[in-house]
Amino acid sequence: MAFRNRDAISKSPAISQVAKAAGDPVAMFQPSFIPSYQAPGHLDDLDTNELRSAWNRVIASEYEDGDFDPLRSRFFSLDFQGIPGGLDADSVRWTADPAEPNFCFEPETARKLSDWALDAGHPVHSALSVRGRRETHNEYCEYKIVYSVDADKKLRPKRVIFTTELREYWVMLATVSPSRLKHAADQVTGRSVSWSELYGPGVDAPEQLTAEEREVLFTTWVSGAAAKEKLLEKGVPAQPIGTLNNQEALFMTHGINGLDDLLYIVLYGAHPFARKQDGVWIPATKDEIFSKSHFGETNPPIQLACRHADPGAATGAAAQAFEGKTVGFADPLGMYIQSFADKDFLFAGKEVPAEWINFSRGSGKKFYQRLVFGPPDDSPHFLDEITVGDDHQKVTGGFQIAQRIEVGPWVRIGDPSVVTEEEFKLHEVAPLEPPHSCALAGVCRRLRRLRDEYKEITKEP
Repeated sequence: MAFRNRDAISKSPAISQVAKAAGDPVAMFQPSFIPSYQAPGHLDDLDTNELRSAWNRVIASEYEDGDFDPLRSRFFSLDFQGIPGGLDADSVRWTADPAEPNFCFEPETARKLSDWALDAGHPVHSALSVRGRRETHNEYCEYKIVYSVDADKKLRPKRVIFTTELREYWVMLATVSPSRLKHAADQVTGRSVSWSELYGPGVDAPEQLTAEEREVLFTTWVSGAAAKEKLLEKGVPAQPIGTLNNQEALFMTHGINGLDDLLYIVLYGAHPFARKQDGVWIPATKDEIFSKSHFGETNPPIQLACRHADPGAATGAAAQAFEGKTVGFADPLGMYIQSFADKDFLFAGKEVPAEWINFSRGSGKKFYQRLVFGPPDDSPHFLDEITVGDDHQKVTGGFQIAQRIEVGPWVRIGDPSVVTEEEFKLHEVAPLEPPHSCALAGVCRRLRRLRDEYKEITKEP
């Protein structure tokens, strides 16, 4: 069996199944277990039982059809309500800045690639800074830099929009309920979003389309297909061709920032990885977990140890499994901004004005999925007037801010149980000698090509 990892193409039909169900109730996809999660962030988007059911069918389908059979264990459950003694925790978290360019290059190159801005109206990328977002923002947090012209007619960064919202959730809204999709889009943008922005030119009555037609049009213009094979086969591009999400950062579009990959990496980690030291089982380190083929992979997925999200999620789950605890996603399932070190930033030698830090898309600070950082349009100031760190670097884009953001899902952790000798042996690792060097990762070859393209286009030495 071909084992799927985060760099593989997802073959999960989850959204298409929801589209089919919405168009033909008789054909409704029914997984063996459907959870009962509320809307991410406890948002008011899901105002009917049909919508809540549709979202939970997406979650269940991603779980059951994601080629996850080799990963399943007693240490993970999709039934968060059935986890004995379950307590919710925010202990599974990681920093939001793109890790790959940072271990492939020096910090300055990592910042430039992640913040890469192209001239407005570029025929391929269509919006400032979207190239960096598409190529490097794979830690479940994507950002868009908003630019404005100052009094000297110079283009400067004004603020940065961060989002952790899951693509699958928005595609579900677009497929099942155009009215609730528009409600969400209006809420995020603060304006009335047109149907043509959401479903493409010429669409003014999406409710008259079939659910499948709505899915294809929305994914073409707003979300992209990401790595969904069934959508790619229908001609949907991997990244959206419309400007709405590129300019407004409604939700994440990177191919490995999806619900399927989040399930994968938590399931991967939910095992008692360990090695014996002086006759006693001790927890495996991050690199040791990924240095062995545990589940039928052709090669050990050691490259996953080099990111922030993958080891953060996997080691968080593994720590619970080592103690015999079952872990699952807490309600509501989503990706959240867990912390932001706003005190690291200064404006005119003082704390950044509170009105320049705006969280949203969540009920309270536990569930925020959106952050807008920087001066509003009616302010004469710009983002690069803010400094960060002890050396007071000017803030020039999103990378420096993302380094001070932590993201992650809320998880539910159960009571401890006895982990058997057989369970430890099944997931035994060996000491990793020498330590893995992320600078040798294959992704660095791709990023070197990206760096060369950046230099060619920007004319930087």
